[in-house]
Amino acid sequence: MIREFIENADFSDIPIGPQAELIEDIESLNSFIPRHFDFSLSVTDKFRWKPGTYDNIERLRSYFLGTDKRYKSVNDIFDKPERNRAGYYLSRFRRSLRQVDKILNDKRITGAIWSEDESIVEELKQEAIEKAIGLFFEYSTYQTMMDNDIEYFSVAEHGFAEPVIDEALNSSFKFENETSKIILDSSDKSIIIIQPFKDVIMNVYNGDGSYPMFRFNNGNILASYKIDLKRLIYWAIGTHPRRMYRGYITSKFWYKPSLEGNKHPFVQFPERTSNNLKVDDWTINYERPSGTCYGNFNYINGGQNDISFVKWCEEVHAWLTTFRTGMTHPLNSINTCYYGNPEKYDENIHPDYLDIIGINRGDCSDRMANYHQNAQDRQNICNNFCTKSVMTECNGYNTDIRIIRAKKLESWSKYKTNIDEMFIIEAESSFPGNFNWDHEGTDDDYPTTFRNVCDIDPEDSLQQDMLRWVREVNNS
Repeated sequence: MIREFIENADFSDIPIGPQAELIEDIESLNSFIPRHFDFSLSVTDKFRWKPGTYDNIERLRSYFLGTDKRYKSVNDIFDKPERNRAGYYLSRFRRSLRQVDKILNDKRITGAIWSEDESIVEELKQEAIEKAIGLFFEYSTYQTMMDNDIEYFSVAEHGFAEPVIDEALNSSFKFENETSKIILDSSDKSIIIIQPFKDVIMNVYNGDGSYPMFRFNNGNILASYKIDLKRLIYWAIGTHPRRMYRGYITSKFWYKPSLEGNKHPFVQFPERTSNNLKVDDWTINYERPSGTCYGNFNYINGGQNDISFVKWCEEVHAWLTTFRTGMTHPLNSINTCYYGNPEKYDENIHPDYLDIIGINRGDCSDRMANYHQNAQDRQNICNNFCTKSVMTECNGYNTDIRIIRAKKLESWSKYKTNIDEMFIIEAESSFPGNFNWDHEGTDDDYPTTFRNVCDIDPEDSLQQDMLRWVREVNNS
């Protein structure tokens, strides 16, 4: 499938042969010439400048220096060129001109032959296609070694790629498996690789240390890598496109935490809406990726001349799983990536981590309250991911205890026929006897109504009510 896709693509406008790189550089150089000039620079098949080039370059030099117009004063004859000598446009043109001149000189020295022979060009083209296809065989072998599968999807030349891409993304975002997907887009002339990274283990190092102080599961990441088909062939030929639009190689990432509210240091989770609050309900859109921070991992987002899908996967994995204190400047602090006490995640945690990062109880409880509205849900998270020593001093945890107790007491309240005479027992900090908050509060009609002592008839006291209840129970 990938072979057919690449072989059927149109590469007729891509220069191939010994002169390919030179042609690209000359086109780039000519793009710097202002539009009002009626000429362009070119070379001969002997790798020399065409006649008239020196006069044209001198005209351009005068333009960039500003000496092609009348001077305002005698001093301006000297001052104007000095002011413009370090100008951006002159410097850019001069660098590009020197690059082309160097290539011409190198071609003449090595005896290169300008070739437009169709058979030679076709042979070079086929070699480039085989090299490009080889990248996908290498990637397939890599996935097999990782016990992962690959699925291919195709978008017709005049089709709509967005529904196909979004469906593939959201299917992968469930993380039911780690199958990678390759979308061949004939309409956009591009290839998109969708790569899941499931159960990402974050390794936290102290500076440039060799062994992690702390390791924990930081959820799942879905990654995509898009490459323009022409960019792929330029790489396979061995030249670099000079005038292609920016973004011919792009990477995008979407974070899915294992628990709402947990974050990743370098990837934000997708935009949430009122219908998209729970992790399992999240949907993602290719055109609206989450924010990312690459640090010095420039290779990930197309900052490279060489292309390797396997290397990209390895670089992404290293980026997503490495945090170095004092050296990493992330989008999110490392202690916002989990709830509770880090000792619950890693029994081999180094004491240095707690000394450097510590435990921020306030941030933890605030973040938890933002994503989990139910107090009992928050208590369950605390009980699973925190320790008693931390919870006893956590205001958020203790507040939730009072909220849960108050609600339980409400369920135990007695209601009379007249709703205006309803009485609710208020929660106390401590209770005598063998009190159990786990009691479900079944109604046994035991008297619990308290009345003003001045209104109580001696024969109709609470004590009499209790004795009457005991007699009724014994007689039943």
